[in-house]
Amino acid sequence: MRFFNGVLPLLAFMVAGCSPQNYLVYHPRSYSFSLSQLSSAVHPIAFSTQQGLQRAFYVLPRSGRLDTLWVFFPGNGSAALNWLAWTDRYPDAGTGFLLIDYPGYGFSKGSPSAESILEVSERAFAQLALNLRSDQDQLWSKTSVLGHSLGAATALQFAARHAPQRVVLVSPFTSLEAIGKRILGAWVGPLINNEYDNLVRMKELENRKVSLHIVHGSADEVVPVDFGRELSQKFPWADYQEVNGAHHNDIFELGRTTILRSMGTSATDSS
Repeated sequence: MRFFNGVLPLLAFMVAGCSPQNYLVYHPRSYSFSLSQLSSAVHPIAFSTQQGLQRAFYVLPRSGRLDTLWVFFPGNGSAALNWLAWTDRYPDAGTGFLLIDYPGYGFSKGSPSAESILEVSERAFAQLALNLRSDQDQLWSKTSVLGHSLGAATALQFAARHAPQRVVLVSPFTSLEAIGKRILGAWVGPLINNEYDNLVRMKELENRKVSLHIVHGSADEVVPVDFGRELSQKFPWADYQEVNGAHHNDIFELGRTTILRSMGTSATDSS
């Protein structure tokens, strides 16, 4: 997750009448390839929301049978298909993945916000259930959720409305307001409506039978490890693992074994 750290460009953006919060939080990016170039194992899922045409992606389980579904939420500077390097190496052949793109990212139209991302998440899951000819409740019985950085917050707001089997938060902050103040200073507080509050969302999950795991790099320079530690202290029922020496953008490599263990599997590479 990257927050802009230049005050003058931000003020200029505000004068132009643009949303300072969106400017600070979201960094939409498009793909440099076409849908026709995707592997046959990656199925685009098309659906419409109030933001326009959206696309998420379903990565088929290698075994051909869906035993477990993971819904993945990327950070604000990433996109759904950036997860493919991870899913390609996932050791469990019976696992499929639903990769979420936010409005304005990838091939999707519109503008990202907590509300629009939640709508996309709900619609993508519902459309996948239709595509699989599965009842949504039945699909939820085998579904877990993972998010990185901002994606930890978008994953949590999605999970809090349902009952996933497992939730894995990688490099999470406590709240949007807290991370904004940490990086830019207390002055930014009035500009943030705190649409992502992971403390509130975790409280909502506290009384549910959800296995929740937090993984944070000790050397994270974007979302400092203090945030992960604070979440673990306030919610001791959540499993907390710290990856020594891992930064924000290398945690999925340096912390691969830890993350896979949090997902309930081993670190053996797929064949």
